[in-house]
Amino acid sequence: MVEHGNDSILLVVADGLGGVEAGEEASQRAVEELRTLFLSEESAFDLSKGIYAANTSILKLQNQTGKRMKTTIAAVYVTTDRILCAHVGDSRIYLFNDNKIIYQSVDHSFSQMAVFSGEIKVEEIRTHKDRNKLLQALGVDDELSVRVRSYPKNEVQAILLCSDGFWEYIYENEMCNILSQSASADEWLDKMKSLIQTRVPERNDNNTAITAIL
Repeated sequence: MVEHGNDSILLVVADGLGGVEAGEEASQRAVEELRTLFLSEESAFDLSKGIYAANTSILKLQNQTGKRMKTTIAAVYVTTDRILCAHVGDSRIYLFNDNKIIYQSVDHSFSQMAVFSGEIKVEEIRTHKDRNKLLQALGVDDELSVRVRSYPKNEVQAILLCSDGFWEYIYENEMCNILSQSASADEWLDKMKSLIQTRVPERNDNNTAITAIL
C-alpha cells in the first residue's frame, strides 16, 4: 500500500502467514487499520501506535470470526523532514543513499537469532531450515514489541519494502546495483522483479514489494 497525505506518505507491506487459515485477511486488516489512522491523523500519526492498533484489530477479528490469522508488517512513514521505519516479522525495510544500503531491518525470526548466536552467517538466512519460523507477528497476542527507527529525509535516496518471498531471491548488492542503473522507482522495481522471476519456484507469488526514490 502507498498512501499520500497532505505533506506525508505512508508505505506498507503486510504478508499474511502461510499455513494459517486467514493470513490474507490479517494482512488486509493490518493495512486498512494503518491507512485509516494515517488519513485521519496525518501530521499527528504515530507509526508505532498504528502498528499496535493493527495488532489489536486483528486479535478482535480473530475473536469475532474464530479464524486463526497472522501477518508480518513493514511500514515507512515519510514526513517533510524525516523517514520513520517500523516492522514486525520478516518483511523487510531497506533505506539507501548514494546507491548503498544505510539501513536494513532485522528479521524477527529464528534464523536471525541463529545469526546473533553465531550458528550461521547472515548470508545463510535465505536457506536456513528455520527461516520461516517467526518470533513476532501481528495476531499472536498483545505482547508486541515495536521499535521505530528515524532518519533525516535528506540522507535517504531510496526506500524498498518487501516480503520474504522478494528478498529471499535477490541479494543486497544486486538491489544496490540495479538502483544505480534505474531512472525511476518503477524501473528499479521492474528490474528487480525480472531478476527474481528467473530464480523463484514456478508457483511463488509471495514477492510483494514497494519502492520509492526521493
